[in-house]
Amino acid sequence: MKNFKYILFALVIIILSCESDDDNLSTEELLIQGSPWIFDRYELSYIINDSGLNLSQSEIESITNAKNAGARISFKSDFTGWGQSPTGTYSSFEWLITNNGKLDFNPGGASSEFVTFGITGDELFFEGEDQIPDPNQPLIKLFHYGKFFYK
Repeated sequence: MKNFKYILFALVIIILSCESDDDNLSTEELLIQGSPWIFDRYELSYIINDSGLNLSQSEIESITNAKNAGARISFKSDFTGWGQSPTGTYSSFEWLITNNGKLDFNPGGASSEFVTFGITGDELFFEGEDQIPDPNQPLIKLFHYGKFFYK
């Protein structure tokens, strides 16, 4: 019976130490470890300009979710990565996390893009602007801002 208690105690210690290792991962390690991240959902924060389209919050979220379904993004340890659009088109990028905690795609390049993001062990989100064109007049667009969640 004493041996059983020691074995049980040892197992608890091992399990707790494994869990704490995951808690100590850096943001970069979490981005890499979770890759590839697959688009899960969009949550609208606010409408920038509705351009007279008068879409509801649920309509904007539904359209944006359908438009991004199947999108994937992956981060590599050499600070490169790739994104795959819902249509299957791949694009590559370089990345880094800035001192102010933003994600910079194409650091040092002429087209650096700084993105506010957040990450937990199993969920990644980006905040950003998106647009929905008027189906009858594609030059007229509703602009909105929200969070794009990936799992």
